[in-house]
Formats: sequence, structure tokens, C-alpha cells
Amino acid sequence: MRGFLSGPVRPESEKMAAMNQCAMEGRPGMRVLVAEDNFLIGEFVRQILTDMGCSVTGPIGDLNELLEAIRLDLFDGALLDLDLDGVSVLPAANALAEHGTPFIVASGRGNLTGLPALLARAPQLAKPYNAGALEQAVSRTFGSRAPCEAAQAVKSI
Repeated sequence: MRGFLSGPVRPESEKMAAMNQCAMEGRPGMRVLVAEDNFLIGEFVRQILTDMGCSVTGPIGDLNELLEAIRLDLFDGALLDLDLDGVSVLPAANALAEHGTPFIVASGRGNLTGLPALLARAPQLAKPYNAGALEQAVSRTFGSRAPCEAAQAVKSI
């Protein structure tokens, strides 16, 4: 199982120190989940994240498939299109929050008032966005979670 330790679990402060060390070293391999129902946007996002050194799951355009991916795997962060074919990603945001996984909400809606609190508090990325805006949002939101050997050694489930 991913994240299983055969030895004793280290204190949270050691985990955070290892994660911060990895982020400062700029290690690639951050695991990012992408939820996007538009094929072209999804492929654009996947390519940018891959170029940044991320390991990308998706794009996933179906809520049930998205929930299954969250149930089966651990991620360092997620980029969620606000609506997947007209269906709210709120259940996926709830599942990610339960795992302690940060996420960014992307939307082409001009007005995002009235969103559920969990989605409203998340970092927002307004569509259309460019590669620079995506890179900045990912670095700002997930940057301190970049994995490396030190972080993987102390990761527990």
C-alpha cells in the first residue's frame, strides 16, 4: 500500500520539515488530480503540470470517476473544474478535504457568489487562464507539498 510504513510513525513536525526541505529543493513528482470535462482544457492542464514535473491523474470529466480516483489514491493537490458536465464537484471537494488534500477551483463563470463555503474558500482560477497563471496557482497552493524521498519516507496513511 502506498504510504505504508514498516517502522514507527514519525511526529508531524518531522513530516512537515521533510516536506518543506523537498519543496525548497524543487523536487518533481507532485501528484496532482485534474477534474475537467473539456478535452482541450484538460489536455492543456495535463501538459503544463507534466512540464512542471508533476505526476498527473486525469483529466477526469465524470464525477463518479473522480470520486473513485480520490477513494483509490492519494494526491498532493487537485485542480477541480467547478462543474463537470453541469454536475457540481462539491462531493469531490468534500472527499479531498477529508483527506487533507488542497485543491484549486477553476471556473468560466464570471460570478462565483453563492458557492458552498468549501468551494468559496478554495483558491480560484478564472477561465480562460494561461500557463503562467496555472503554474503560479499550483506553486502557491501545493508548493510546500512537493514530494521527495525524505517526505515519502515519513508519509503515513
